[in-house]
Amino acid sequence: MRLGRSLFAFVCGSLVGAVPMSAMAQQRGGVRPVIDTIVIEVDNVFRPEEATTPGKRFMNTLHVPTKRHVIRHQLLLREGDPYDSLLAAESERNLRLLGLFSTIDVDTVRLDGTLALRVRAQDGVSLLPTVSLQVIGSTLLWSLGATEKNLVGTGSMVRGAYRQEVDRGGWDLGARFAFVAGTQIDIDGGLERWSDGNVGYALVGDPYRSNLDRRAIVTLGSGVDRRVLQYRTETTV
Repeated sequence: MRLGRSLFAFVCGSLVGAVPMSAMAQQRGGVRPVIDTIVIEVDNVFRPEEATTPGKRFMNTLHVPTKRHVIRHQLLLREGDPYDSLLAAESERNLRLLGLFSTIDVDTVRLDGTLALRVRAQDGVSLLPTVSLQVIGSTLLWSLGATEKNLVGTGSMVRGAYRQEVDRGGWDLGARFAFVAGTQIDIDGGLERWSDGNVGYALVGDPYRSNLDRRAIVTLGSGVDRRVLQYRTETTV
């Protein structure tokens, strides 16, 4: 009798182990809720209750809040998908890596009986000046420029600076555009125009954006047109 009970318990355990976890969850009433809608809320650099000085209000006037489609591109969940806390956490991580927001939160909320994935973001300061001064011997090295990390709220970056080095000076220009024309394609390029020549590069492709990505396709090219100083030692007999 004991052998029969043991054999029965073994068979039942094997059958339970063979049932997919999703089927077991459905049997237990644990079906993952489906996302009905996605709500994206974006605040300016300073929220209304924070913009208490003319300087803060002026910064809000200069800054264009991030467009909602920029945030939506980074989300790994869509309407109609079962809610997955791992994908929600990875989506939040992707948004943080953009470096555009001072705060970001991805969570769920019930709206009129439906499940909404809510993204609450507050933009950070995106226009960053770059200034540097250095003295080597009697030579002053300096650079002056600026970088805009969130051009008119599109998540694109443009930068420009003039640099003066020991024996040359020139412009350092660059730009990066993500999800060009609504596709997965990114374009990144730069050009250094020095007094002794030019250096440029361009990158086009679909790069890694998440820890869950399995592939990336990127093409990188560069070109150089400049004078190169060469020092040679000559010997006389």
